[in-house]
Amino acid sequence: MAKQQQDNQPKIAAERPTMASVSPRFAAAMTKYAELRGREAEIEDELRPLAQEVRSNRHLSLSEIERQTLELPRPPVKPIDASPRAKELLGDLAPDPKMPGDVRDNILLRHPTYARMRELSSELDAVREALKHVAETLEYERKKATLALAPLLREEYAAIAQQYAAALVALGNVRAAHDRYIKERRAEGMLVASLRPVVSELGGDPLDKDSDIRRALAWAIEAGHVESDVIPAEWRAKQ
Repeated sequence: MAKQQQDNQPKIAAERPTMASVSPRFAAAMTKYAELRGREAEIEDELRPLAQEVRSNRHLSLSEIERQTLELPRPPVKPIDASPRAKELLGDLAPDPKMPGDVRDNILLRHPTYARMRELSSELDAVREALKHVAETLEYERKKATLALAPLLREEYAAIAQQYAAALVALGNVRAAHDRYIKERRAEGMLVASLRPVVSELGGDPLDKDSDIRRALAWAIEAGHVESDVIPAEWRAKQ
């Protein structure tokens, strides 16, 4: 019996083609997307306790930073990249274009918590930007790979679909036989509940073309997986 069941199973290719095998670029995009998602989660996990530390520690609060800022001297000149002529006139007093214009930023950078948060936030922005681009590439490559893979799997899937359709027909026939039997016993005057009949509503009435069984078979026919004669003639005759 077990051997017969195995023989009835659809034949599956030993080395079935896959999305990755037909499109290495799709596989690479999938790998990169997963890698970036993982890094995004890691950064968020590391940022969460740092943000909590800032909220719970007054010495790291923005109001404290503002207070410290007021106690520090401001740069004498707004940082600009002076023209060559102006630099010549200013000499050693020419402003450094890299000089920070906001002392508060300088304080934040010096504090290890804020420095780490800024570093992580910058990386997170880059990761999310990369994710946006790789997601677009992934969807494009997914469509291309799918178009390449579908013809290679059509025969294999058809075998499964045909087996599915056969099972639906078998279910419909058993449902009809079951209902007919119960109807006959009820006509004899029997209280059929004493038989404890099974629930036969699954799949619907196969004689009804709008039942689940008939709609599933209609789609299998439309998709070209089975022929139209898969539906028993007696079902058609009584609809």
